[in-house]
Amino acid sequence: MTLRRLIGLAIILFISISLPQSVNAHAALVKATPAPNSHLTTAPKAVTLLFNERISDDLYKLEVYDSNGNPVTSANAGLGKKHRQLRLDLPKLQNGLYTVSYKIVSADGHPVAASYTFTVGKPVTVDREEPLLSAKNEPDHSHGNLAADLVRILEYLALLLTTGWVFWGAVFRSNDPAVQERYTAVLKFLKSVFLFLLTGWTFVKLSELIGELGTAKTPAVLTSTVGTSLVGSLILALVSFWIVGRSRWLDFVWIALLLFAEARNGHAAAFSPVPLSILSDVVHLFAASIWTGGLLYVFYFWKTDKAHAKRFLPKFSNTAFACLLILIVSGTLSTWIYLPSLNEIFYTAWGKWLLAKCLVILGVILTGFLIRKAMRNHDEEAVGRRVKTDFVLMLLIIVIVGIFTSLNPVPNNEPLTWHTSGKELAATTYITPKQPGTGNQVIVKIDTPTKPNHVSIELDYLDKNDFAPIHIELHQVGKKNGNFVFENEQISIPFTGKWQIKLKLLDAKDNETVWKKSFRVYKQ
Repeated sequence: MTLRRLIGLAIILFISISLPQSVNAHAALVKATPAPNSHLTTAPKAVTLLFNERISDDLYKLEVYDSNGNPVTSANAGLGKKHRQLRLDLPKLQNGLYTVSYKIVSADGHPVAASYTFTVGKPVTVDREEPLLSAKNEPDHSHGNLAADLVRILEYLALLLTTGWVFWGAVFRSNDPAVQERYTAVLKFLKSVFLFLLTGWTFVKLSELIGELGTAKTPAVLTSTVGTSLVGSLILALVSFWIVGRSRWLDFVWIALLLFAEARNGHAAAFSPVPLSILSDVVHLFAASIWTGGLLYVFYFWKTDKAHAKRFLPKFSNTAFACLLILIVSGTLSTWIYLPSLNEIFYTAWGKWLLAKCLVILGVILTGFLIRKAMRNHDEEAVGRRVKTDFVLMLLIIVIVGIFTSLNPVPNNEPLTWHTSGKELAATTYITPKQPGTGNQVIVKIDTPTKPNHVSIELDYLDKNDFAPIHIELHQVGKKNGNFVFENEQISIPFTGKWQIKLKLLDAKDNETVWKKSFRVYKQ
């Protein structure tokens, strides 16, 4: 692939993040008690919410409102020991409709907000054609903001380039005053750019969290894992103008602290075991910074002092190969920690971007091999071209990794909405929340002039050929605008994996119509 084509691919990637993207909520709701849309004969003593990721300390709200919109209690919710469960104790509730509303921030710094309803006593009569719950657990903010995404990508690039440049300055110092002067000038520029971009990203992130949770939560935001990581990074970026370059051990300590702060502000902080997850991410970041900073070192000095670059290149080539091995091992370990099952990498945008990153890394390995071959052949022109190619590939990887930060590694079980039609009738089927276990609700809306004689569904587990289908009867709950509405409020989806729903309908003349739809249920 030529350098021109690589630059074109980089432009396409940058354009792609400017297009509208679906929001990928973090810390998805796994189980709610009482369940969404449930009808309870006795009042619950508490509301309990279980999430699939860790929740940040003090960065959460859980409230229950009556039908007049008033909170039923002034008590505060409590966070479970594993930081995945919220519980709010309730007073004695009267019969009626209640709304559960929650706002949380996952440990990796992503705000999530959603609401649902439940009924105590006699069910509330509602003319409904679809579920009352929007169970997607979507944040009520936009994740697809181009400016914020671009600041994050550039800040991440500046972090790796700055720490990598400091590393190589510590281990490959030159006694040539001209070389040292050029190195120092670039270092000052990188530190200034990094501080500027980090300040912008910190402002964007803290404003987002405070705006989501309210100004009363400002102290909690600043003292949370996310807040302390961002503020700590800012302090390290500021003191770098005085401490970096004074001694090797101080440079290495500064790099380690900065990368540790970065790891605590990302996906690694949201998955257990947290110490192993963060350690793997720090190692990954350190290897990436050595490789990234080394590429910049070669690229810069190849233009300004080719003799120095040629002396540096053999050392960097061997180190870069070791760094790539470390990146592969640590990246695989992190993926294993993040995902409930490795095959789920194919079902999320995060996983697809990860696969794209792996393809680019293959290009990096091939380019590194070609650079070493050109070095053995003393072909300086080929070395220069391939170093440029390697540099562009590095930029592509940084763009992809920057996109990672706004995507959820874990596939979420989102409600199923399925519309199908025939010659004289149409049907829309909803399954919510479409989670493994009990408490799922099915609503089927039939668009037909005459009432169907019978409506039912079957669930086939496609991952086992010998699994008998689960038969579920539906009962009519209403009619609106010629549409007959059928439901079953307590269906079970016993296993994760690939399922097929069969909607079976007998019309007024007992003619049978069968529709099929496949869907997947993920482990939470």
